[in-house]
Amino acid sequence: MKPNLKGRQFGIVSGSSYHESTEFQVSRAIAEKLKGSFLGYIKNIKVENTSRTLNIAHNAGYPQVYLSTILDREMLFQKVAESIKKIPKVDILVRAHVHLSLYIHQEGGHIIFAPCWKIFEGMPLTTKLYPRKIPSIGGVIISFDMDDKIYVIPYEMKESITPDLKPILM
Repeated sequence: MKPNLKGRQFGIVSGSSYHESTEFQVSRAIAEKLKGSFLGYIKNIKVENTSRTLNIAHNAGYPQVYLSTILDREMLFQKVAESIKKIPKVDILVRAHVHLSLYIHQEGGHIIFAPCWKIFEGMPLTTKLYPRKIPSIGGVIISFDMDDKIYVIPYEMKESITPDLKPILM
């Protein structure tokens, strides 16, 4: 990832408390090491020199099958809350948590499930639906042109990072 970050502004959100400890925030340390911004669990970001705002958060729930259902729900609730002036207008919603990558552009906004930086970890929760739980490792590059148009480019590592599953002969 490091070569892809050179010369770019970027942020890292905090993972769930499962990934952190009480004394040390892994996500904060990664942001500092890579010279990025640590965003905590949720952050609204007004993008300089544009009219655009991003809302970035760690969690959006975990869909077992259809990733887009969670993102559509997030955007629906976002637009309802905006319409009654509870929260500011947001052009791009970025969520994580599922460790998979998905990008949807629909009228009214862009919705992104960002890939993660954590490799597969075998435990009871992740061995259920094992093929579904192999993470996308990477990030998302968001850029804007002179006309304020939004471009979303997912970046995923090409290497497959999976556990060593060699057969055992009995």
